[in-house]
Amino acid sequence: MGSDKALMELDGEPLVAHLVATLATCCDEVLLVGGDPARFAHLGLSARWVPDGASGSGPLGGILGALEAARHDSCLVVACDMPFVTPDLLAALAAQPHGYRVLAYSADEPLLAIYTRACVEPLRTAIASGNLAARQFLDGVDASFVSTEILDSVDPEHRGAANLNTPDDLAALRPR
Repeated sequence: MGSDKALMELDGEPLVAHLVATLATCCDEVLLVGGDPARFAHLGLSARWVPDGASGSGPLGGILGALEAARHDSCLVVACDMPFVTPDLLAALAAQPHGYRVLAYSADEPLLAIYTRACVEPLRTAIASGNLAARQFLDGVDASFVSTEILDSVDPEHRGAANLNTPDDLAALRPR
């Protein structure tokens, strides 16, 4: 992208501020994981910064850091570049029956998911062995996925897990 995705502006607001506000609708604790916390200081976000659980290990290190720092037994994980996550979608995820290690939006999107503390040791093992692919991690922990029927009801266009990877992606969202 060429710049910090979390600080990209959409409708005059940094993506991270939009996501913190969205997450606050269903989470009593919002964590910002990894990177330099100073980059968020000027935003006055109601979120707590925590370091990655293992530096240089990509999203798996971030998920590990969140699980190690969280006050609860599970963490709703949302990538910082997902502008279409809605409170209804998050509420639908949270309302799913428990008993999973991971409940992901889909098999293709490991960064919109609820991870439980049962993932801590598998995360440490994957990181130690250099297996840093988040999608493969889902296979290794026998993740559960939100049903198409539920997604159709709360995210009919299935855009909730869409992320911004290029300046063109961002430009397509901005008002013309």
